[in-house]
Amino acid sequence: MWEPGSAAMVLERDGRLAGYAIVGEPYYGRARPNVVIDELTALDVEAARALLVEIAATCWDRRHGSFQVREPADGAAGRAARQLGCTVRQEYAASGEMMGVILDRQRLLAQLEPELRRRAEDAIPDADQAAALEALRQGAAIPDNGLLLRLLVGHCSLADAVAWGAEIPAPFEHSFARWFPGGGTRLLPMPYSHTLDRY
Repeated sequence: MWEPGSAAMVLERDGRLAGYAIVGEPYYGRARPNVVIDELTALDVEAARALLVEIAATCWDRRHGSFQVREPADGAAGRAARQLGCTVRQEYAASGEMMGVILDRQRLLAQLEPELRRRAEDAIPDADQAAALEALRQGAAIPDNGLLLRLLVGHCSLADAVAWGAEIPAPFEHSFARWFPGGGTRLLPMPYSHTLDRY
């Protein structure tokens, strides 16, 4: 197969699941600089260490000199990696590359307000935009932070959100349609997506 998909490593301890790792597909026909672990979950540092050792063996088999684990430095995998002498790097890809989360909705929307108003141009009265923005801030419109994030980065449009079952209050439809046109490849370097998503 040209792209067989990611491989899963499962770690069992005493007949029970202790952790797993998802190794990124090798991208046949396209060089990948190292082995990338798309996801790693372990019950404790010992289990994480066992998975990291197995991943290192996979690197050896593929003749790669390094591997990359995208996990928090303070998690079990991060602690095990530090104990094994791995290098810890914090990276924030401009594309959003992996997963995203909104931690402070009000602060984020305050920072994005000028861009949202630019998208509406003169087509939406200021009072209507202010009401729509306040509804977003309070969670009265689009309460799901995950959906709001996908809309903000252009991964989906308002029409997509409605098709997926989102209920948009009528007074805000015109503002939201201007603010969330979708088409992430036009607005950002690439649409928001998880590495394992396949479209």
